[in-house]
Amino acid sequence: MAALKTLGDWLGGSGWTTALVNAKITTSGKAESMLHASHVVRSRHAHQVMAASLYILQERAYSSYVNRQKTAHGPIDDFDRWCELQSGNHPQFNYWKTVLQLKLTVLLFVRSVRQADFDLYVQSLSQLVPWFFALNHQHYARLASVHLRDMITIDSLHPAIAKEFRAGKFTVNKRLSKPFSAIGLDHAHEQLNARVKGVGGAVGLTENADALHRWMVAGPEVARVVTEFEQASGCHENYNVFRHHEQMPAQQIAFIKQVCSLVTTIENVIYSLFYHFFKDLLF
Repeated sequence: MAALKTLGDWLGGSGWTTALVNAKITTSGKAESMLHASHVVRSRHAHQVMAASLYILQERAYSSYVNRQKTAHGPIDDFDRWCELQSGNHPQFNYWKTVLQLKLTVLLFVRSVRQADFDLYVQSLSQLVPWFFALNHQHYARLASVHLRDMITIDSLHPAIAKEFRAGKFTVNKRLSKPFSAIGLDHAHEQLNARVKGVGGAVGLTENADALHRWMVAGPEVARVVTEFEQASGCHENYNVFRHHEQMPAQQIAFIKQVCSLVTTIENVIYSLFYHFFKDLLF
């Protein structure tokens, strides 16, 4: 959530939310809430759509450049060199190139947790920490730096724990049959707590030590029994499906439609801006 909020700070005032609304991916109210990551899943999905759209637009621009150079029989720079030159010549290109890099960094962090990849977790976190400093997220800038240092030095200070972390035990995978479904330890604890609390939460438990101890001891066992009952009764029909839910055909088709719609919307905005610019020059 902190990474998504940081990304939202960088995108503030860029017109990103307007593009999402015009592409009919979401409503205006939901689009504004995505800048603050009020709904994590919805915000992450919107950033996935935008990252794919920016990559497509970048590839189309490079293809146009290659075709022009071939027609003029000029030298052709490779993609990385071309991006570097465009970033130096056009601030707008540099801004959206940075947006794409930051989005991919956040998505890599999500991937590191979902796949329980400890090395990728450390690498992506090291790329996120400077953004916490740059966009004034003070608490995460300070504490994430300490956490990152602990993770980097864990091999020399605690080799046994480092071995377990690299085996994926810094996350929890409640459904081993499903790929890309691991979650953080604190996330797993919150889900267990939610199963036990039910309606009304754990109001009053913190004031009664005995009741709190019983809840802490019995909570995980109650959650396990509830899960087994739901599985046996068929409450979750897709429990034994061996694919992530975003790999289902319906999800894939919807994602492709949203990406195509957003690409078209951005291209129409660009063409409109160029038309008005040259119209003002001529008339």
